[in-house]
Amino acid sequence: MNSRRMMVVVAIAAAAVLLLSGVAVAQTFPDVDESNVHSEAIEWAAEIGIVQGYDNGNFGPFDNITRGQAASMFMRYEDYRMEDVDARRGCEDCHAGNYSLANEVPDGHAVLRDDADINTCLFCHRMDPDGTGNIANISLRDIVHPVHMGSKIFAWEFMGNCFTCHNVDANGEFDVLGGAVATDPSGIPDEIPIPDQQDPVAPPAG
Repeated sequence: MNSRRMMVVVAIAAAAVLLLSGVAVAQTFPDVDESNVHSEAIEWAAEIGIVQGYDNGNFGPFDNITRGQAASMFMRYEDYRMEDVDARRGCEDCHAGNYSLANEVPDGHAVLRDDADINTCLFCHRMDPDGTGNIANISLRDIVHPVHMGSKIFAWEFMGNCFTCHNVDANGEFDVLGGAVATDPSGIPDEIPIPDQQDPVAPPAG
């Protein structure tokens, strides 16, 4: 069993344990105590179709479940995980609202504004254009790559990959997609060449 399938099995097993422990959903099922600390988890499971309740609309929060019901939940969760996810491309396609760059950076970056973009970061975290070293102690590349590739949200929820943040130019070099890119669900851009792509070494002059 590969690690991804193992994680799915563990997640569903945890959901089954919650069901057996009397978990209920406040707004979906009328027989649920909304003060239950697990209600949000079951609400989520109901919203995506993993749990469906009885024909009379109740959930049966204290009912035992059969192996067949557990198997059905495993199957529904697997179907949910296999649903297509629309591609996102460009920093601003993900980093907006509560997830803006200004809200995502560590403490001590008070200089960042709500409209901060990748060039704001590159002002300090860029590689020296002459190749003599970093302007800052660490380049943006060495910050962003491990953070994103180690993120379950980026890799699992958004199905992110290199092309989420980059485009390859005519010379085979990776440019950075600074702004949100309009694409079809597969990630193919609506406009070629893609606007707002740039050399990641330094921000544009001017």
